Formats: sequence, structure tokens, C-alpha cells
Amino acid sequence: MLTQAATAATVLASYDFADGLGPTSVTDGISASGVSVTGATLIFPTLYGGNPSPAVAARNWLGGRNDNRYYGFSITNVSAATFSLNGITMDLRNESPGTGPTGFAVTSSADGFQTDLAAGTLDWATRAWVHVDQRLDFLLGPGQTLEFRVTGWGANSVPPQGGHLVMDNVAVTAIPEPAVHLAMAGLAVVSLLLRRRNGCVSRR
Repeated sequence: MLTQAATAATVLASYDFADGLGPTSVTDGISASGVSVTGATLIFPTLYGGNPSPAVAARNWLGGRNDNRYYGFSITNVSAATFSLNGITMDLRNESPGTGPTGFAVTSSADGFQTDLAAGTLDWATRAWVHVDQRLDFLLGPGQTLEFRVTGWGANSVPPQGGHLVMDNVAVTAIPEPAVHLAMAGLAVVSLLLRRRNGCVSRR
């Protein structure tokens, strides 16, 4: 199970769907899967514009919340370092035909998809983009994989599969941690000991 950690900020993996469902960028030491859809109907490429890039869309989010319907993607640490995940961002909105999903939630495999990392509502009247900017607090150690899922609900049945959940600009942020900081702290201690040994540290 992933443990909790401190925060920082750099892009670990991102998706803007300009060239398909795979990651747009991946930092060194990370492998990222493409975005897939389970339990819903993928519509890609979609006629709906992104924000402002292309976007991925899927429909069949009928009725109440069903966590067996979701967008999913995963990141794997293929390096010897540890990454401190500190955030996930994305843009979401709903779209016709019919009424699109009006609720959404983001979960992860860190706790077996039991707790919502982020959740909210989507406005059918305006179909405006909702920007999700959720802080994370996980360590991703060597060889570990973390999966994210995005689910939607509340669409009607006109037509039978209801409206679309549209997603764009997905990004996970992190830093290498704590090995780099421990190494720097170790060097500082060694330097201090050497200075004391050489009589360079003043005493009061």
C-alpha cells in the first residue's frame, strides 16, 4: 500500500488527447498507461472541443453512482527513486445527446478506490468546464503502480445511453523524494563534521 508523504510540484504525467489516448508527456523514471473506459461507451475522437485541446468523451453514465463505470489510467515508477505525488488536475464537463452526467468523482488504487480524492457536480444548463485541482499526499516507490479512476453519474436515457462525460488536460504532479533530500542532508552533516574536525566551527 502507498504511504503518505510531503508535497512539491512538477508534472509527472499529462494527457491532452491531441495524439490519442496515450500520455502527452511522461517524466523520466515513470511509465504511464493510456486512458481507457470501463463500463461506459468510449467516443473518441469526439466532435466536442477540449479546453482548448481535443478531449476524450464517453457516455452511458445513467442513473445513480456506479463505480464499475469509469475512465482509468495508471502511472508506474520504473526508476530507483521515490516520487512524492502532490496533485492531480483535470477539466471535466457534460455534453449532449440527452442530459449528460451531473456528478463526478476521482478515486485511486492507493486505498482500493474506497475514498474520493475529488468529487463535484457538472452543470447541464451551461455545460461549463469544471477544473479539478486536487492535492495528493502519496509516496510512489520503485516498482509501484498507482491507478486513477474518474466516474460520472446522473445522465438521463435520451438517447438510450444518455449524454457524455468529457475530460481534458489531465496531469499528475510529483517530485523525486525523499532520496534526494536525504542525500543533501547527509552531505550537510558530513560537511559540518569535517569543519569541526578541522577547527573551522567557532564555539561560544
